[in-house]
Amino acid sequence: MLTASSSDYTQTIELDIEPVPVNWALIIQDMKESGLSGSRQALSIGSQWSTLQRWWQGSEPSFKYGQALLILHAKTCGITLTQERLRELHL
Repeated sequence: MLTASSSDYTQTIELDIEPVPVNWALIIQDMKESGLSGSRQALSIGSQWSTLQRWWQGSEPSFKYGQALLILHAKTCGITLTQERLRELHL
């Protein structure tokens, strides 16, 4: 019978992974300037307008909503601008 023990994990690779910082207020603003209101943005990703307002004010969305916002931004503003916004804070 094969069992796993703590010594089996001595070869585990340690990775230092940091999430890419995103300026959510700028992402939301870009979409507003492209004609997609904040309430419509929230509705499009299955969120509430009040939650989107919190992200606008500096709160971080969960991965699920952050990913949805970035996809919506790419569809609304174009993938080039989305990629540019992600690079701005990552440099």
